[in-house]
Amino acid sequence: MAEVSNEALQQQAIDRPDGVERNGTGPTEAQALAGQFDPFHDPYLADPYPFFAQARAATPVFYSPDLDHWIVTRYHDIRHIFQTPRVFSAANTLTPLQLICPAAGHLLDAGGFRPTPTLTNIDPPWHSRLRRLANVAFTLRRVAPDVLFVPGGGRGAIEALQDDELLDAIAAIGVRAGWVTSVCTGALLLGAAGLLKGYRSAVTGMRGITSRSSPGSPTRPATSSTATARAGAA
Repeated sequence: MAEVSNEALQQQAIDRPDGVERNGTGPTEAQALAGQFDPFHDPYLADPYPFFAQARAATPVFYSPDLDHWIVTRYHDIRHIFQTPRVFSAANTLTPLQLICPAAGHLLDAGGFRPTPTLTNIDPPWHSRLRRLANVAFTLRRVAPDVLFVPGGGRGAIEALQDDELLDAIAAIGVRAGWVTSVCTGALLLGAAGLLKGYRSAVTGMRGITSRSSPGSPTRPATSSTATARAGAA
């Protein structure tokens, strides 16, 4: 099999495969985001999600001169990076974004605290070998959660129903959870994730919402319950 040059691999990453998001509003918005991006202080520390939403809408990537890093904003692009280790290395994953002072560095060296290769900051083939060992222990069956709880909400719940990645994550966790529970409109997310099939459920306070009955039972209007719960797989 012919070896692919680094230049060709980089061009493949730039061209981007189907499913990777391309749309953005231009360099001006990206430059403005770079000026606002400060992950070490408020308002980002207090609530980073408004910035995430603004960044996703404005541009797929922007450069932060303060950090000397490129910031990727969208799910499909980030996933593409993780899945292209021949182009994007994880070697600097644990490198501090801000250099520590010389005095602190000297103390760390004197104490024997030095960066060591781990699963998060090594590239294939060593990453693949170590991950195979970890996969034996960290399967869904071995680390099944006791409870999956999905809270309710208004507009947020409606938007979440359009989020395929979120629904997939809820489904993956829920099939192994001992109990699957929700409050209010969280039951809609459980239903969209396929976790209420074969179970009776009820949602209160929402006109026109009906519960899902077990097979062979009629579906009835939702009444009297403030939460939905079902026992999961053993």
